[in-house]
Amino acid sequence: MFAETRVFIEQAEKVENWNHEELLQAGRNVWTCFGLQMILYQQNVTMSDAYLGYSLLYPYTDNYLDDDTITPNDKKTFQDLFTRRLAGEHGEEFLLAHSLSDLALTHFLVKARSEAEQKIWDCVTMVESKYLSLILFFFSYLIFRGKKDVLIGASSPMPSTA
Repeated sequence: MFAETRVFIEQAEKVENWNHEELLQAGRNVWTCFGLQMILYQQNVTMSDAYLGYSLLYPYTDNYLDDDTITPNDKKTFQDLFTRRLAGEHGEEFLLAHSLSDLALTHFLVKARSEAEQKIWDCVTMVESKYLSLILFFFSYLIFRGKKDVLIGASSPMPSTA
């Protein structure tokens, strides 16, 4: 676990020049991930991009929301955008298609408004990259079962299957 903690610190410092308090904030998250690997999954501890992204979300979001130079209105807007980003909106239009169906999912996505927000979005992307195949499998299953309205919501534009 100590060796992988060092890997985490090295990777985190490539992303940002963190102070000790911020590294500790992020470190608590990565140690939780390591603990789950060891105890629940009985796996060797290994650092991943998903753990890095998940762990860095804490200092980035915490520092943003604690920043006195950011207005309460901007913080609320950020919270709304962050919620949308976590729901799968990425920043530009993209297409997901599965070979078992001719149906494609189109998302209209939220963009980061600042460099700070982009860093947070990038952290979410690190987590998503680890689990994208699982997400695509879930979407494919819903498409196959004819549950298009569950995927994005009935109000979102969905291509016709005809």
